Amino acid sequence: MNSSSTDEKVSEALKKVRTLIEDIVRHEQLRDGLTGLPNDAALSIEIEEALNSKREFWCAFVEIDHFKRLNDAFGYQKADAMLEKVGEHLRLACAYFPKGAKAFRAHGDEFYLLGTLTDGETDKVISENLDRVRRSVEGVRLPAGPEDAVMQCTVSIGWATTAMLSGPDLTARGVRIVLESAVGLAKRQGRNRVVCFSEEARKLEVRTVRDNCPACHVAFTVDLPAEETRSDALFCPNCGDRIARPPVALASKPTPV
Repeated sequence: MNSSSTDEKVSEALKKVRTLIEDIVRHEQLRDGLTGLPNDAALSIEIEEALNSKREFWCAFVEIDHFKRLNDAFGYQKADAMLEKVGEHLRLACAYFPKGAKAFRAHGDEFYLLGTLTDGETDKVISENLDRVRRSVEGVRLPAGPEDAVMQCTVSIGWATTAMLSGPDLTARGVRIVLESAVGLAKRQGRNRVVCFSEEARKLEVRTVRDNCPACHVAFTVDLPAEETRSDALFCPNCGDRIARPPVALASKPTPV
């Protein structure tokens, strides 16, 4: 066999191996290690590609309610098990949508769903399907220790379609900000609900309250509408105790988180 021909075949084989390795590494870089879902970087890429191709899509931000309480009450290992279970439910829930959807875990207790808009898929239909997602997560029960202790959680979901957005909102960062404001409104309304983006959500002024609970002695940070921070009552997010005095420290925030 001609040596130059052999060298070419070896070179081509090595090139294919390098390409395969690069693909595997890139896949791992775009995957969340805990849930196996695509991660925050993958979400940004998907949104950018959809925007650049002018594809109409909807996107939802799914945040676990009071996740810190789960972590504090049951420990990080069991809390991680809940994150895995939520990720699994979101992956399966993608089948609720006509053209499917893709689930992402951005970080911590924050997940996203991204789907392509279809003809006839109204805002009402999207909202109803996202509520099915919410109810699915609400139904999760995980064993969490002795005496039949059970761990469960709820989620707040904020969503929008590209048809609702314009200008600076139509960027990967802009879409996230819009969805954060919608989830912020869901929190103001009591959590465990689905909220579609609106200008009402964007206009909410939020302040961060930092305090220390005299009952459980736990330091905490909580976001509240500006008007609520002027009241003389505050509730500890850790133990729920009513703190009968004004908040200790306030810091303005431009958007709800």
